[in-house]
Amino acid sequence: MRIFTSILATAAISAASLALAVPQASAVITPKAMSVSPVSGAKESAINLVTAGQCADGTLIQVLITGTGFPVNGYNVTGKDTVASKTQGANYNLPLVENLNDAAAAQDPAATLSGVYTFTANCYQGFSPTVLDAFETKIYITNAETKAWASVSTTTTSVVASKALLTTSETVEFTATVSAAAATGSVEFFATPVAGGSRSLLGSGTVTSGVATFSTSSLALNSPLAPGALPGEFAYYNISAEFTSSSDGYSSSNSTSSAKIGVLRNPTEGGVVISPASGTSTSAVFFDSATTCPNQTAQTNVQIVLTGPGFPAGGVNATAGGRAIDRGSLAGLRIGFDGTMADKAAEQSPPVTLDGEYTFTWFCYGLNLAQPQAVLGYAKMWFTSPTVYQTEDPASSGAETSVTLGINPTIGVYEGDEVTFTATLTPT
Repeated sequence: MRIFTSILATAAISAASLALAVPQASAVITPKAMSVSPVSGAKESAINLVTAGQCADGTLIQVLITGTGFPVNGYNVTGKDTVASKTQGANYNLPLVENLNDAAAAQDPAATLSGVYTFTANCYQGFSPTVLDAFETKIYITNAETKAWASVSTTTTSVVASKALLTTSETVEFTATVSAAAATGSVEFFATPVAGGSRSLLGSGTVTSGVATFSTSSLALNSPLAPGALPGEFAYYNISAEFTSSSDGYSSSNSTSSAKIGVLRNPTEGGVVISPASGTSTSAVFFDSATTCPNQTAQTNVQIVLTGPGFPAGGVNATAGGRAIDRGSLAGLRIGFDGTMADKAAEQSPPVTLDGEYTFTWFCYGLNLAQPQAVLGYAKMWFTSPTVYQTEDPASSGAETSVTLGINPTIGVYEGDEVTFTATLTPT
């Protein structure tokens, strides 16, 4: 708060009115800093102010409060005391004679505490109303019901990712939520490899209504990998967020937890084959890989993840037990579907009506490892009806079609009679 006025000629006034004299300033004064102790409290809490330095001029100091419910020119919350009596080292220690609740009750009508309140400590020479120097700080009502206050409203920041697992070609969006929706500022998003290594800045987003987002497809595999992961296959990151406040009265904060995401090599289509190539939603299905898992041992486990319309974005496990059968001279591995597509569809909430394209991605795991070591590839099936699938893309399969023409009626037709022609396309 800048104080603009000029020296006023004053008439003789009573000692009682001196305390209520409107402060005047002889020049433009930029108030210096002042801190509040404690940094937060209840409306009945005692408040102590500590100036950052001393008055450049003047022998007396007095604190006023302004804000909702208080006079525009301020309400005195300390006496006009000598600076010598308030000196504490290089600063002044200024305990208020009234707490916030008492000061509000002393107004006519009583002030309803809300919003921001400013404490200004003015420096005077004797009982002159001319302000020679000033200090200033603010407090903020943080609870509309209890009227609790804080000199800086604290914030908390959380972060989530739109995907838990993605390939190097996919984009992921990170969302940071700042608990104080009124706070403004920006959020920086950082990635730290799970297996160790330095964190790196991914980018930043502007906070709007308590939320900031950032999207990227730059998470790479050339970082330290998760334990057990094979080079060039997987990298896992912890994503954290740091909020930098640009709001007067709101603190900056770091996310108290992180979002964990995995980045995997783009799997190769054709690395997995579905058998049989066509069938129904209740068919027993097997998956055959073209190769074995890298560094495969007797302890290697596999998992096939099903994604597609109606299923969670992160997919569902299509295999149980996790141990694939070595196909010996045929090379690669074979593992059976855990149940059927009809079973998986029925397990979802709400149940899935099978329709369109579904993807099966093959992952390799070491013994007792929660994170994949490698991805062998993926295969797709298409449901052309809720109960029938094929592994050839209907859009590019070039399947033979036929048209059957029907006419009704076929006999006894005279000029002017209505005739219906029906063309039936196979397959539908």
